[in-house]
Amino acid sequence: MLLQHSLQDFVPNSSRASLTPKMEREVAKLRQCLNEISRLESRRRRRIESLREKAKADDISKSNLPSS
Repeated sequence: MLLQHSLQDFVPNSSRASLTPKMEREVAKLRQCLNEISRLESRRRRRIESLREKAKADDISKSNLPSS
């Protein structure tokens, strides 16, 4: 019984915390910002990959140099 009680104190309750309307708005803003960051990071990764592919395709170091 003692072990079970101490485990219940340690493990957080899964019920949703009650938030004030102001906190709900702030949480929504924070989620919106995190989603925007995620979207921008995805765009940045795609852009970097695109630039890498273009750089590979544009590599002239081996094909146009005269052989010795």
